[in-house]
Amino acid sequence: MILEHKKKSCHVILPVFYDVIPSQVRHQTGCFAKAFGRYEELFMTETDERKREYLRNKVEGWREALREVANLAGMDLRNDANGHESKFIHKIIKVIGAKLNRKVLYVAPYMIGMEYRVRNINSWLQDKSADVGIAVIYGMGGIGKTTIAKDAYNSNFNKFEGSSFLASIREISQRPDGLVRLQRQLLSDILKKKEEQINCVDEGIIKIKDYIGCKRVLVVLDDVDCRDHFDKIIGMRHWFYPGSKIILTTRNKHLLKAHEVFRIFEVEKLHDWESLELFSWHAFKQDHPVEGYVKQSKEVARRCGGLPLALEVLGSSLSGKNLDIWESALQKLAAIPDSQIIAKLRISYDSLQDDHTKRLFLYIACFFIGEDKSFIVRILDGCKFHTIVGIDNLIDRCLLTINGRNELMIHQLLRDMAREIVCQESPKEPGKRSLLWDHEQSLNVLTEKTGTEIVEALYLDMHVLNNSAENSNQIELKTEAFARMRNLRLLQLNAVKIKGGFKDFPKRLTWLSWHRFSLKSMPSDFPMESLVALDLSHSKLEHVWKGTKVLKSLKILNLSHCHGLTYTPNFTIFPNLEDLILEDCIHLVKVHKSIGELNKLVFLNLKGCKNLTKLPSEFHCLTSLRTLDMSGCSKLDPSADAITIYSTSTTNGVESGSWLFKHFVLKPRKVPESIYFSLATLPRSLITLSLTQCNLSNDGLTRSLGSLSLLQDLNLSMNPISSLPESIKYLTMLKSLRLDNCERLESLPELPNSLAMLNAGYCSSLQMVTNPPNLFTCLELDVPNCEKLVEVQDIFTLKPIRNVDPEITKNLSLDLVELESLGNLDLKYSNHMTRVITRGEVQVLFECGIYSTLLPRSWFRGLCCDFKRTGSGLSFNVPSHANHKVQALNVYILYAYAGDEDPTYFKYLFLEMDRSASASDSFYEYRKFFGRGCVEIGNMSKDMIWRYWPVCKCVPDCGQDWLWSSHWKSGHQFIIEAGDEIVVLPEETKNFKVKEVGVQIVWDEDEENGRKHNTNVDLSPYLDRPGRYFLNHYFPTPFQQYYDKLQGKAVEESYISKVTQSMLDYLHQFEK
Repeated sequence: MILEHKKKSCHVILPVFYDVIPSQVRHQTGCFAKAFGRYEELFMTETDERKREYLRNKVEGWREALREVANLAGMDLRNDANGHESKFIHKIIKVIGAKLNRKVLYVAPYMIGMEYRVRNINSWLQDKSADVGIAVIYGMGGIGKTTIAKDAYNSNFNKFEGSSFLASIREISQRPDGLVRLQRQLLSDILKKKEEQINCVDEGIIKIKDYIGCKRVLVVLDDVDCRDHFDKIIGMRHWFYPGSKIILTTRNKHLLKAHEVFRIFEVEKLHDWESLELFSWHAFKQDHPVEGYVKQSKEVARRCGGLPLALEVLGSSLSGKNLDIWESALQKLAAIPDSQIIAKLRISYDSLQDDHTKRLFLYIACFFIGEDKSFIVRILDGCKFHTIVGIDNLIDRCLLTINGRNELMIHQLLRDMAREIVCQESPKEPGKRSLLWDHEQSLNVLTEKTGTEIVEALYLDMHVLNNSAENSNQIELKTEAFARMRNLRLLQLNAVKIKGGFKDFPKRLTWLSWHRFSLKSMPSDFPMESLVALDLSHSKLEHVWKGTKVLKSLKILNLSHCHGLTYTPNFTIFPNLEDLILEDCIHLVKVHKSIGELNKLVFLNLKGCKNLTKLPSEFHCLTSLRTLDMSGCSKLDPSADAITIYSTSTTNGVESGSWLFKHFVLKPRKVPESIYFSLATLPRSLITLSLTQCNLSNDGLTRSLGSLSLLQDLNLSMNPISSLPESIKYLTMLKSLRLDNCERLESLPELPNSLAMLNAGYCSSLQMVTNPPNLFTCLELDVPNCEKLVEVQDIFTLKPIRNVDPEITKNLSLDLVELESLGNLDLKYSNHMTRVITRGEVQVLFECGIYSTLLPRSWFRGLCCDFKRTGSGLSFNVPSHANHKVQALNVYILYAYAGDEDPTYFKYLFLEMDRSASASDSFYEYRKFFGRGCVEIGNMSKDMIWRYWPVCKCVPDCGQDWLWSSHWKSGHQFIIEAGDEIVVLPEETKNFKVKEVGVQIVWDEDEENGRKHNTNVDLSPYLDRPGRYFLNHYFPTPFQQYYDKLQGKAVEESYISKVTQSMLDYLHQFEK
């Protein structure tokens, strides 16, 4: 009956084995055998055939039920409590309590995307630490903080002696006696009795202090807005009993003091597929949209931006509605955000402490989403904002984030909220709003001349309003449309034509971005005195301007894509310029010598100035320059000698102290306007340098690269260099080196120890990488499509068999003479590091102290095995050998094709792929076919496992068996000794099965000879966890864990360690 009920319901059965072992129940032995014997005697004596058959079936049903119950996970008195009945009863109660999964708080029924977020918090709650732990769950409004806290509370409250969940603290604390009410609830929950009488906050703090120090408790404070709430509700952290846990949900990341130790769990937005699934549950009561609503559902989910609250509100509101209503709702959402969602989000905005920070948020939300932080800071500082501290406050309130590219990002719904706030300044008259970002409204304000002094920022893009430039040219605005906007600070225009004089134009402009400016130069009467940033990209400029008035405030000048510009302006009128962008000025031939006077210039972009042949001699005077991009300046001559000559009224010759010069002219001479460019003229202050596609030669690099001692990021991609100078090792601060598509590059010299990233993809001549630094710590090495790469020092070496030590060849059971007799052997090799398929003769791989090769079985002769087994695994005990030690193991694995397709199908498929696909495309197809060829060796006696994925293997065909032959040298981290129990377990794939496994033990006669042949390869970087080595060079986890351990960081159990553990469990099972 119990089992039948289990099959019809979700109930759980917990077998309790009291004075009986599961095997007796399973096989009905002992007292069960006697009982069943009596019943069998009973129905055997029954004379009624129908009744006898009924009794027989009933007894057999009992037997089957007992077998099923015995196979369920249960409680055994002997194993779970060593026969102690009282302990056994307590354990049963605990297990049943956990299985009942009792919940005290309502949690939303659809926890899509929340499961793994809750899992991390549960792990923290169950860590059994004796410390008083505090965790902060933070994120923007509506992201699911409270839902996660409730679910974690429901799962863990019964593991503590007392618990309390205090909801909506921000809201309740604002009511009369709100904090007192919260204190009463806290004590009532923990003491499990009626609310204590508390008259004031201070009295409540004293009572809480007396009680919470007596038991281990879990307290959740939901929606905490300030530190004062935390202190007044629960008091000090050190009052709590050891092992207690406190969880706070908040929109304020830095709620607690900086010096306090606490865990932060940031709740991020849902992924796209999670958003669509959650929306579908609310809209359709299933995990996907119904037919006919897929497109609309995806659009709504996209607009919600991964915010669970918005997905719930909109999904529920659209549930059961027809398609016309859906379309109308989408149109409304595009214009007017949902009021319920906005009200929830606005709480964070209203909690900002001052109007200054609120205005800053509105500026960023309306104009600067996705822009670089440093760019925004300089512009808004020019508008009298305290931008840096304001941004920090907005981040704390989860109203703003900064991505990995240092760009400011705001959630789409928060952006909509900000814009709605601005619209409410003047719902019907846009000209009376402070910020105008809507292009249609901006155009109406300018054409109707309704702008007022309230307007502080305006954005108008005619290309957005008109699909073609032809239509946009039909509208010409008047300068007097701006006359009343005296407080205009930010003006962003694109393809806008304005007619008239600029005498009365707003004079407080801080940022002018006027793309596709139609005039050949800036008007002389244009007010630019207050400009911090001027962007005239994609314009028809031939001369920037003819005026001489000094623009002291200008810090950013962007003239990129101005194809009519042949000369730069005189830079003396921009004494404080920090960023100069001349990208894609394809007809620029001359940079004014006054550039040397820009002693504050930090960023210079000359990318794509393909006709620039000369730079002024004063270029080296840019002592503040940090970033220089000269990619595509292919007509500069970097190999020319630097000549810098100064003429003065008092001295002859060359100024002393210059470290740049190779030639001197010791006679008075006028300073030349410009000279041929040389790397030697580059300022020593450079941190980032890009010389991509600059037609660099080896000589040009050799002469002067080593002088850039502060360089951290160097890009030399797409240059015809065949080698790098030895002096590169002296760039002791270099972190990133890019050499992609340097097709003549053959080898790399010793590189600086500071290097963290080396990109050398598509270097088709590269054969060897010498001594890469930080190999197993922080170096990110990327060498895709380097078809000739056969060695990365300390990683792998691939050698033709004729160049391999004959002793190794012998251990691999290969006969060089017989192989040569087979004639010209053209084999395919798959390299996981370069991710290409190459062709060549028989190769032997050396990696991680292991020699290996994969060849047709018929090519091997005299294969000797001490142990051999048909099938997918092998287990053996190492025998004793007097006066001999184990030098190595020769491991042989025989693979046979086991796919569903006829082998001839793959033969023609791969032939066609070789003809049409690239080397990298072929690599991925071959890997899907054969897999990685993993093998695992376990020393069960020493609890050690070595899991090996060869970086390179021959690509097998389907017409014959293939043998992987390997030689594993012993060492201090690969330990095999007499008496050890060894298991060899290869990995099978969909298309290839393991047909046979064999091992030959290689012995040494004496200790000295053993040391000679032992491997000296250090395997510690491959240590995934104690006793588990993951030997591979295309899976970074072990290296990262090794680096974290060196840095003293806590290392969580990795995915690979779990895989290895499961393999270990399998090995134990296999052994049995």
